[in-house]
Amino acid sequence: HLHRLGMKMKLRLDARRNIPRLAQLTQKTNQFNLTTRRYDESQLAALVEADDWLVLDFSLADVYGDSGIVGLALAQLRPDGEAELDTFLMSCRVIGRCAEDAFMLGLLQQLQARGAHRVRARYFPTPKNALVKDLLPRLGFAPEDGPAGPAFLRDLGSAPPDLSLIHISEPTRPRL
Repeated sequence: HLHRLGMKMKLRLDARRNIPRLAQLTQKTNQFNLTTRRYDESQLAALVEADDWLVLDFSLADVYGDSGIVGLALAQLRPDGEAELDTFLMSCRVIGRCAEDAFMLGLLQQLQARGAHRVRARYFPTPKNALVKDLLPRLGFAPEDGPAGPAFLRDLGSAPPDLSLIHISEPTRPRL
């Protein structure tokens, strides 16, 4: 069934014009949201402008139409080659289509292209986000106990992202 949908994912980096929708996603997305952190437009604008942050969003289209902007990832890049995944969320409009796998692989590829060797992520359970409880281990992140509490780590050297089986566009940087 998923193959017949002809899904096409479009990734965008630092899309300033999408900031209102991205803020809305952080405010309203609960089920498919690893950390449930909330951001307003000014906070997201600051992250888009920051050199040490990656702001990646995606839209998804299929044979039935375009779902619009349905996902957001925020990651902070550190000088030591580690990236901290702050936010990873997806609208309920596209749950059940495996879009999260493609989006995570696209994110990891972008982080690796910016010099990240490892990606650390956390899952903060809430009454509504149990849907993403197993997402990180399923996508190749190993659990670890650290000084800031439990986390998940993915080594991009030993487990690089493999995009050969999925169709996503090259990320674009929209013009102002």
